[in-house]
Amino acid sequence: MTRFLTGFPGFLGAALVSRLLARSDEPVTCLVQPAYRELAERRADELTAEAGVARDRITLAEGDITDPNLGLADYDAIHRETAVVYHLAALYDLGAERGPAERVNVDGTEHARDLPQLGVDAMA
Repeated sequence: MTRFLTGFPGFLGAALVSRLLARSDEPVTCLVQPAYRELAERRADELTAEAGVARDRITLAEGDITDPNLGLADYDAIHRETAVVYHLAALYDLGAERGPAERVNVDGTEHARDLPQLGVDAMA
């Protein structure tokens, strides 16, 4: 089973991935916006090197938190393999327009909540 994380490669997401790598042997799958793929690759390389673990402990899955299936091409497989979801993706700008903020912060939370095979109780 894997741990699934939104909000990577952001500050909070990267900090949590670092701690997860240090505290368990479980793999981590990170939802990454396509625009941040290169940054996410570099950050994943850095975090696994710092932790002294294999790079394959972090899988990057391109997607979109505002999509009901998180924009994942392999949603069903990730759904089956996810034990815990750490949902950190958010639009933090208090001056953001209501529509985008609601899609990310409200709809995105609902979509992340629906991912784990174990149900809502599995959300960390």
